[in-house]
Amino acid sequence: MNILFAAIKKEIRQLKRNVSLLVIIGASPLLIMGIIPFSIEKRVKISLSVVDCDNSAASRIMTYRVKASPYFVKVTEMERVEEALDRVKENKSDMVMILPEKMERDAGEVEAAPLSIALDGTHTLNAQSHFAFLEQMLQYDLSEGEIPSQLHQNLLFNPSLDGRMWFIVSLLVLLVTLIGACLVTLDIVSEKESGIWEQLQATPLSLTVYIVSKMVVFAVAGLFVLGVGLLLCHSFFGFALAGRWYVFWLLALAFLWPMLMIGIGIASISKNQVQAIYLLVFVLLTIILMSSMFSFLNAMPGWARATRFVNPLYFMLDASRLVALKGFSLADVWSQFAALCIQGAVLSVLIFRRMERTK
Repeated sequence: MNILFAAIKKEIRQLKRNVSLLVIIGASPLLIMGIIPFSIEKRVKISLSVVDCDNSAASRIMTYRVKASPYFVKVTEMERVEEALDRVKENKSDMVMILPEKMERDAGEVEAAPLSIALDGTHTLNAQSHFAFLEQMLQYDLSEGEIPSQLHQNLLFNPSLDGRMWFIVSLLVLLVTLIGACLVTLDIVSEKESGIWEQLQATPLSLTVYIVSKMVVFAVAGLFVLGVGLLLCHSFFGFALAGRWYVFWLLALAFLWPMLMIGIGIASISKNQVQAIYLLVFVLLTIILMSSMFSFLNAMPGWARATRFVNPLYFMLDASRLVALKGFSLADVWSQFAALCIQGAVLSVLIFRRMERTK
């Protein structure tokens, strides 16, 4: 135990002398949590072109109702359908609403011309959300062609529809991911380049104590960065955890285990920092893009969804959103917590064996 404490003290002193790592620890929460959420718009803003071919009281009411909505920031009335479609092609409008002739007169009839909507489908999620907002605003059933009854809507967990809250949780997890994997990798590789690695192998310091000391120090660094990120989110955006704070921190600690082992594994096969950075970029980009951070799990094909069982970032994102946004307890996210611990244990065994062979 005394050897472990001495190794931890050595890691702390070495970290203090490494200015670049200290800059990363201090600047990463400010850059990620202090700048990126400001670039995320709170409300959906849609640019709409309206072609009113009916010029009736009903068509004007629909146009005025859309103009009064806070979601439609720019509503342009056009005379010809071709001109409105050209605006979508030129990215000047997101969608076109075409009100047909004799719409008011033929309302309710079977052969009535339907109201038409043309959307820019290059971004699938945006197109779906834009259509949903317009349909809700008009309260118009496009499939049946008639006005439905009033619908009561109750928004749970996020009544203000502030989309930044979802991304803030993802950014917090991304922050812990980068700190957990990158710092320990760069630290070990710098020891290899400076010759400290070979000198430590000549001492009685065991490989287990060496790795555990690094995991303890950089796990504390990761939790510190997470705390700073939560403080910035609360100060700038009023974000507060819906669940218990210690549950979120326990999840972060369990998540740091496999991420630190991934970083140590990358450092063990890297000869210099250039190789380490290339491997870090490849591995982190892969697990981030396959973790449902930027896409929904149901939108992925079957083979891509299956990769989540070996991706620690997926389990951390899933559990963090449940705890931070919906107030789940540790018992509710126990399966994700156990999966993170199992992945950490498996990676520890594999990496320990690999480093023992190459020592």
